[in-house]
Amino acid sequence: MRPTLIVILSCLAALAAGPLAAVPRTGDDSGLSVTVDADGAIRASGAVPPAFSLGELGERMPGIDLSAATQAETGAQTGGEGNAQIEAWERVLDALTVILPRLAEGEARFAGGRLRLAGTLLPGFSAEATRAAVRLALGAVWEAEIALAEAPPPAVLAVTWSRHGAVASGILPAGLAPEQALALLPEPAAGGLDDTGLTGGGTGLTGGGTGDPAAWRQALGRLGRLLPAFRHAAVRLAEEVPGRGTLAIEGGLAPGHDAQRLGGWLAAELVPGWEVSLAGTGTPAAEGATRLDPVSGTTQRLVRGSWLPLHDFPPGRAACARRAAAILAEAPLGFVPGEAALAEEAAPVLDRLAGLARHCLNQGGLGLAIGGHTDSRGDDAENLALSARRAMTVLLELVARGVRADAMTAVGYGATRAIAGNDSEQGRARNRRIGLAWSG
Repeated sequence: MRPTLIVILSCLAALAAGPLAAVPRTGDDSGLSVTVDADGAIRASGAVPPAFSLGELGERMPGIDLSAATQAETGAQTGGEGNAQIEAWERVLDALTVILPRLAEGEARFAGGRLRLAGTLLPGFSAEATRAAVRLALGAVWEAEIALAEAPPPAVLAVTWSRHGAVASGILPAGLAPEQALALLPEPAAGGLDDTGLTGGGTGLTGGGTGDPAAWRQALGRLGRLLPAFRHAAVRLAEEVPGRGTLAIEGGLAPGHDAQRLGGWLAAELVPGWEVSLAGTGTPAAEGATRLDPVSGTTQRLVRGSWLPLHDFPPGRAACARRAAAILAEAPLGFVPGEAALAEEAAPVLDRLAGLARHCLNQGGLGLAIGGHTDSRGDDAENLALSARRAMTVLLELVARGVRADAMTAVGYGATRAIAGNDSEQGRARNRRIGLAWSG
């Protein structure tokens, strides 16, 4: 074939490729920049050629800020070159349709026939797949320089618990190392391996996920305190939406533990934004059984249907008085107004006092005088009788919890031993009380 014919055929082939072989240059500085801020705001800026429709961009991307974008004043191309320019900028719209829903933060700059795209993707989007989709949308008419970083995965952790320890796997938030997380979980009990041959630890446990490490430390710390109440449990912690974590536990409780009580305590202990799901089945404990209570952090014994804390300090008068005062200062015993019946919320306080009294009286040989006191309102004789009945109510409740009856007395003082003024409600509230005096 003659050289001249080859040149002619090459020119015809170039023409056949059509006007999409390259973006027509207009000789001006037309270009479009679209930025996505960390707060999710999308802004367009630049002077785009007449072939580009800012109105269509606004329709395709509701909420985009177009206040800094303008149409270039250069005249529109005509003929085949103008059609090529229109089609090329339509591809810009197609590319932005791909880019913007995936970009967490970054910028796409279209100018001079080239796209420069840099930024970080939202979680769940692949950099490789996004590059391919953008290039497909641009076709051959735009060159592209694409630098995208993938978002770190959300923090998700699975924990399996048995008496042999906790085995954890998953992704921790950045700022919380695997060894730090494992240190917050309970140590395995002494004994053999479990069915998998594991004695606790991390299997496939990594870091670098998204999430609040401080919230995770708190959640794992409370989980570590709670898990010994289970014979076995499957746990999932996740923060798939920033600031909104979940902690789900399902398993078999050790005898004497109540799922509703434990779940309520755990929910109150976590940071705002975290939710708790706790499902556990258990069996009643036998009389005299002991447990480590996650809610109070104390070792307790079941006595006549009540879980009483155990003590091991030398039971002297001063030591018993200090501990009793601390219990009543934290949660005073309450009564139904005008009656000797205890308020419903008094039961946990009585359990704590009974555990202390069993140690100080049953084991320590001390005596206990229970004094009832009222404020000054009402008839003195009636107040005296009411205070005596209330003191006796407390004594009987302690006896029902296994405290020696012969080591206790109950007496009413009415309003004769006020510890505050009766001219204010605050003072009267302090005077309405139960006092404990230890002897021996």
